[in-house]
Amino acid sequence: ERRILAMGSKWWPPIRLDRRAYWLSVGCSEEETATKMRMTSLTFAAVVVSTSLALGATQLVEVEASAAEFSRGRTALAVTNAIAVTAAWAIDTLGTPPPGQGSDPQVVTSTIGPLAYFTKQSLCIQLTHSWLSALAEAFVADPPFPALLPLVHLVACPVAVVAFSLTLLFLKLNWFEATWRQEILYPWLQRGVPMDVIMLVCHIVSLPAAVVDVALVKRPHLLGSSSAVARRSVLVV
Repeated sequence: ERRILAMGSKWWPPIRLDRRAYWLSVGCSEEETATKMRMTSLTFAAVVVSTSLALGATQLVEVEASAAEFSRGRTALAVTNAIAVTAAWAIDTLGTPPPGQGSDPQVVTSTIGPLAYFTKQSLCIQLTHSWLSALAEAFVADPPFPALLPLVHLVACPVAVVAFSLTLLFLKLNWFEATWRQEILYPWLQRGVPMDVIMLVCHIVSLPAAVVDVALVKRPHLLGSSSAVARRSVLVV
């Protein structure tokens, strides 16, 4: 097992501008590569749509604007958090291998799209939330969207629940499962794709990022009472 893990990890990171050539070089077919490129484009589009809808919601939802002072520390943490989540999302979007032609995952993604999977959904949600949180903190003194700061606080705990679920479910259902390792992890490692690093980064980063967001970035008086936070989180679960 250690030898197989080393085979994939030594080629990290698989950063090549020509992603199509990269997937072909590790043995993917033309059809599989075409599916991967299409799903990558759709994933980028999903983030744009998600961010646009979230900003639009600040104009439609009446939320009492909360007075808050600019904090350089909170802003720096929010931006750092957003960069970390962006890195995890990018590694998942660009680095995750395409599903095999004719396999169930390939049929699902071709029919429904990349957001059919919880990993894509979670990272898209957390990515949108983290950058809007950074935007809200950076312009807290003169906000272009007055309702943005209270709104990102309103959804902070539900987003954190999604992030925690992503990490814990991955560890339980994938990383420590022998079947997943034999059927998914080891074959890609043997083909030179650092599947171990890709999977760990795009699933593990979410949890500490969520902790930093709720515990350090968000303002306690805007998060609301502990009972309200608990109710919102339970609804997400």
